[in-house]
Amino acid sequence: MKRKKVTSNKPTQGEITYELQRIYIEHKALKPTIVVAEATPEESLLHPSFEWNNSVAGHEYRLIQARQLIRVVVPMIEVAGKAVPDRFVHVPAANPSVEREGEYHPVSVIKIMPPDAYARAFSEAAKHVRAAQSKLEDLRFAESEGDEDADRKARIAMAITALQTAGAAVSALH
Repeated sequence: MKRKKVTSNKPTQGEITYELQRIYIEHKALKPTIVVAEATPEESLLHPSFEWNNSVAGHEYRLIQARQLIRVVVPMIEVAGKAVPDRFVHVPAANPSVEREGEYHPVSVIKIMPPDAYARAFSEAAKHVRAAQSKLEDLRFAESEGDEDADRKARIAMAITALQTAGAAVSALH
């Protein structure tokens, strides 16, 4: 894929998708550090998507921006002659003490990657389910302080139950 150059102040979702797919093909992975490096030149299509004023945001913030760009993109893959949507999924680093960042790969690629990459992505998903459950437990605790909204408390309890069910299902798969 050829590098596209910026044509306006804000790139379209399609232009961002195209550029991230190009970067993925060239580097065999999407890493926030790579996306920021590719976006650094002013003529880069992705350049307007980042805050470059260091008094406003430094490099770490641009990495957060890169992660957000990667997560919202829906690349298209060809299956049986039809374009179908895919998603980029985060695969944590195999050795976090050496490399903190991890990589993003399309779901279609994760299926054919070494099993440990899939297992790392799956473990991260399970961790997010547990974190969501914990955050809802915190909210339930905050709600118990007052009796203002019984309906809200019931919805939080239902969400916690749903996440407990999801967590049990994830654990059974793992």
